[in-house]
Amino acid sequence: MPTIITAELLKGYFKEGKKGSTYDECVKLEKELRLHADGLKPVELIGSQRPSEPKNVMEYRMAIWQAITKETVSRIITCLSKIRRSSDWSVRYDEKAFPASIAKAELPTEYFEKKFPYFGSLTNWLFTVCLKNYLIDSNAICVVMPLEFPVLGAPVNEYLKPFPVIFNSEQVFEFAEADFAIIKSKDKSIYLSQDGKTKSADGDIFWVVTTTDIFRYDQVNAKGDMEAKVSFNHGLGYLPAFRLGGVYLKSVDRNPIFETRIAAIVPRLNKAAREDNDLDISVVRHLFPEKWEYSSDECKACNGIGKIPGAKGLTECKACNGQGRTVSSPMQTHLIRPAKLEEQQVPNPPAGYIEKPIEIIAHQEARIESHMFKALTAVNMEFLSKTPMSESGVAKEVDRDELNNFVYSIAEDLVRIMDKIYFFSYDYRYKVVVPIDNDRMAMLPTVNVPEKYDMLSVNYLINEYQTAKNAKMNPVLINKMEQEIATKKFSTDPEMAAEINCILKLDPFAGLSSDDKLAYIQNKFITTEDAVISANIVQFVRQAKFEDANFYSLEFDKQREVMEKMADEKIVEMDEAAKLKAKMFSLPATSNNSGKEDDVA
Repeated sequence: MPTIITAELLKGYFKEGKKGSTYDECVKLEKELRLHADGLKPVELIGSQRPSEPKNVMEYRMAIWQAITKETVSRIITCLSKIRRSSDWSVRYDEKAFPASIAKAELPTEYFEKKFPYFGSLTNWLFTVCLKNYLIDSNAICVVMPLEFPVLGAPVNEYLKPFPVIFNSEQVFEFAEADFAIIKSKDKSIYLSQDGKTKSADGDIFWVVTTTDIFRYDQVNAKGDMEAKVSFNHGLGYLPAFRLGGVYLKSVDRNPIFETRIAAIVPRLNKAAREDNDLDISVVRHLFPEKWEYSSDECKACNGIGKIPGAKGLTECKACNGQGRTVSSPMQTHLIRPAKLEEQQVPNPPAGYIEKPIEIIAHQEARIESHMFKALTAVNMEFLSKTPMSESGVAKEVDRDELNNFVYSIAEDLVRIMDKIYFFSYDYRYKVVVPIDNDRMAMLPTVNVPEKYDMLSVNYLINEYQTAKNAKMNPVLINKMEQEIATKKFSTDPEMAAEINCILKLDPFAGLSSDDKLAYIQNKFITTEDAVISANIVQFVRQAKFEDANFYSLEFDKQREVMEKMADEKIVEMDEAAKLKAKMFSLPATSNNSGKEDDVA
């Protein structure tokens, strides 16, 4: 049974600060990652005083803190945004399922792919807004609601503009799956203060979403009284809201709590943030030179005490900075008086620099880099680190499999989120003009979960390729790796990538070295035709593309026929040239055109 939303129930959340049983745990999980993702100052991590650390050092350390771990999370998010660049990522619509009752300008392809509010398409919103929130806060709530609520009395066939709004865990006071949600907005309401004249702009705003309605309550006075400013009966019959989701962690009172799929990076990033903050102090203490200076003369202003009388008692002597001894400026000449009999001999020179161990700085920097690297390793993304890897080629292949599994799980979640948004949005927009549920569901697009990912950098692929060549692996494998490098290297130039892949695919001996090809020819292991194709592959492919603009998209057997025809023409041309040369120099002509299966002499 759906929960009955009463004024008394809402009062507990609006005025008394009541929150759901999972609230604290969800907020804790969000904050752990948001510290690093948004570059917030981790006061709990670096704010505690270190053993034997003076208070002024701790305060200085806090003041100069910088968010170095933000770049690690940013790299992960940027890399995962490449999911949409996968060759098999697609959002496909069956336009035959669109009924004639839908106006052409209001078709799903128009709204979700061209006119989606603020982002142009739902896919853009997914990778611009949703991806980061999903990775940081898997317990966030996505509510699909009209961007503009219809005015009472508006035409019943008005097309609503549904839009997904993400509310993070700190805003979600209560979420009962498939029942209701109570959410505190980050926006503020404006109301009159107690004097009835001054406007205050810090009033609370709450959204209440149920299986039948959406309400927005605004604070209307200083007492905290709330008033419904939006009341919309969506009539869907279900709750148009859902958790972004991730990895199931546990349940509290039958309410699930999820952990983000990149939660494993948190411990290492915490260490990196804390130790980098300590490194800043180490640099100041160990790297910057610290001067010492011998001084035997008492300060005349304070008579060697270091303090002088003031209005409120003894204060620090400004002449000697409380040292009690005179200290010269680095720009002055040092005057050394001879030591008296009862005095210790003055050192010469009377000033110098304290020698400090600077090795600790390099050691600390290495530890921080290690933490950042291991954070990426925790999510199988160590290739994003600048730290060179020592694993063998086989180990890297295993890592690639793990990476693909990790990325696939995230792609699955993103597609699930899109499917839910499409489902809710179609009911909002088309329930009136397409009242039959099955007809409306037939209009839904199909979003493929991609399986081919382009995550690895060109340098990483080249290193793999070089390792494979040095290991003298099968030429077929070498050829495939060359194609992958070409696709990655020229990802912004599809025409060039297609040409290179076509050359590598049609070369009968791609992956073989020039010496290997020569040995094959000398030992008569290959035909004249294949030898000619391999030797002239670049020229042949470019000529074929010139003669047929669609050559790159032809089936392999069709492309091969074109190559064979060009090779036969080339062989005839070579024979004619040989005959002409023989005639000019009175040499016996030898024909190479003895059939496709003849071996090369």
